[in-house]
Amino acid sequence: MSNFFEKSDLSRNEAENIISETLQKCDDGELYLENSKSESILLDDNKIKNSNYTSDLGFGFRAIYDNINPIEQKSLNEKIKILNDVNEYIRSKNNDVKQVTANFLGEQKSIEIIRSGGETLSDVRPLIRFNVSVMLEKNGRKETGVYGIGGRQSYDSYLKEDNWKNVCDEALRIASVNLESKPAPAGEMKVVLGPGWPAILIHEAVGHGQLSMTAL
Repeated sequence: MSNFFEKSDLSRNEAENIISETLQKCDDGELYLENSKSESILLDDNKIKNSNYTSDLGFGFRAIYDNINPIEQKSLNEKIKILNDVNEYIRSKNNDVKQVTANFLGEQKSIEIIRSGGETLSDVRPLIRFNVSVMLEKNGRKETGVYGIGGRQSYDSYLKEDNWKNVCDEALRIASVNLESKPAPAGEMKVVLGPGWPAILIHEAVGHGQLSMTAL
């Protein structure tokens, strides 16, 4: 059994307290932990050609909420008003704004499973997404920044004023960084390749051409 907290600043008790506090207003939920290790060793033509070792540690957190239908939670006029507010807010922040694109994506999925013996299982799966794209233009140059948030919660969880403004600010920040960015240098450069997969890149880049020349 792997100890997931052995190399973490977080203890098991602290994790349990965080989970309990986070799921306090939810119907149910859990923290999923996974520790995965893999290896491969390749022998080819009397030689060890390649060896690889991978170690991954990760988690997933799931919260089950009340029966939420985000599509019916807000009226069409309310959603349109928020989108107009988003447009006005971004354009007021920067005079270089050329285009603003914002959209909502809402989904409500209900499932039911009927098993032999009369056992019935049901679940409601709300899903929402809020995306903002900003295009800036300065001195004839155009750059874009895109950012979004979403999850299996209600619109209200993500579209409170501070939340949607944070999304707008981040999309505008990304666009501003892109607008001020300098082109990457071009031309001949020294390239350092490590063992393993870089050899395949070289083969794909120039190897097939050399093989065709050999065939001719």
